[in-house]
Amino acid sequence: MSCDIEDNSRLSLGQKEAKWDLPEGVPPLTSLYLYISGSCNLACRHCWITPAFQEEGNGGRHVKVEYVEKAIREARPLGLHSVKLTGGEPMLHPRFRDIVRMIDEEGFSIQVETNGTLLDQKIAEFLKQAQNLSFVSVSVDGATAESHEELRGVRGSFKGALAGIRNLVKQGFRPQLICTLHKGNSSEVAKVIEMAEGLGCGSVKFNHVQEVGRGERFAEERGLGVLELVNLYRFVEDYLMPKSKIHIHFDIPLAFYPIRKLINDPLSRCMVRNILGILDGG
Repeated sequence: MSCDIEDNSRLSLGQKEAKWDLPEGVPPLTSLYLYISGSCNLACRHCWITPAFQEEGNGGRHVKVEYVEKAIREARPLGLHSVKLTGGEPMLHPRFRDIVRMIDEEGFSIQVETNGTLLDQKIAEFLKQAQNLSFVSVSVDGATAESHEELRGVRGSFKGALAGIRNLVKQGFRPQLICTLHKGNSSEVAKVIEMAEGLGCGSVKFNHVQEVGRGERFAEERGLGVLELVNLYRFVEDYLMPKSKIHIHFDIPLAFYPIRKLINDPLSRCMVRNILGILDGG
């Protein structure tokens, strides 16, 4: 329940691909990323799937539950052991709880990726009841309301995200804080880590803007250049990671990893061939 490492989708060292009845050379499908909601209650400038704006309880685009059931049924014999629920905002799905219960009863590890604003005490208590819910990550894009809401587009979302994290921590979770870096918040990296530690998070993950969907335009306007990104990564690794009380993950292309990290870090193994994403339309 308090797992603070994002990568539950990866094969364990002792898990061999040969145990699955697959054609030669075909890797197991270890994880499903289910974008169960094509709607969101925020208007993030960097979002790659361009979800429709939806306030809580007002319609929206959502995956049919039978599609989720079918995907899990067909993925099980291919090696499935982990399911991530994301969106848009997954908690906008009118049957979010039913989906969590169904996956939990099937025995798969569950991860939830959320903006945190709908994560009230009742939802946090519900998530705690799931036996196989191993990981929750909450997006917080800066150390202040100003920097966070510049990206997220809705006033009050910073306060709501922090409240969601606190509700998780009260239930015994150590959630991951995810921060997307750009020119407007890159100077706040150390403060973001300090904030995550103070909230009781188990880890921080720094992403860079993906040039897809809304992110394409935002990357042109506010995205970090390659040199800026690499220098920031080196600063985090050399100066912030050694003194941090929690895990720090920094997402950069593997080509820019130091050789020692490529050799010693199991996270440097690309698992894209073991993951399938399903959008809200199925």
